[in-house]
Amino acid sequence: MEAVKGIPYGVARFEEVRNGNFYYVDKTMYLPLLGETGDYLSLNRPHGFGKSLSTSMMWAYYDMAQADKFDRMFGGLWVHDHPMPLKNAFQVIFFDFSLIESSDETSLAIHFNRYCGQVLDHFQLWEFPQGQDSATVRIYNTISR
Repeated sequence: MEAVKGIPYGVARFEEVRNGNFYYVDKTMYLPLLGETGDYLSLNRPHGFGKSLSTSMMWAYYDMAQADKFDRMFGGLWVHDHPMPLKNAFQVIFFDFSLIESSDETSLAIHFNRYCGQVLDHFQLWEFPQGQDSATVRIYNTISR
């Protein structure tokens, strides 16, 4: 008997939803529309409406470091059959600020800086074409001030 699919309530990682036994409502057909918007995008939705999952899906789609997972994560979805030129074309730094714990303003600053440093350290582990890491260094230096 096949296991019953779960509802991914509280699951914010696209890869976890696609690899796990969860229902997923395909929203990848909206990626081309996002590319046609202006320079700034605001996702205004109430808590629990999939903002984090949607941004995680965009991370997986646009990040060049995740190109080897494309078929596994996007197989069967609209965008897999309609790839865009910018698929896996960017170096993406993904921050999940929901992971930052704090009890007061001081601990928030400490945990924020620590988390951002960890994300940037992990980002620098990827091997990118020569000369393309200067943005990472600039961001890291800005945050660590």
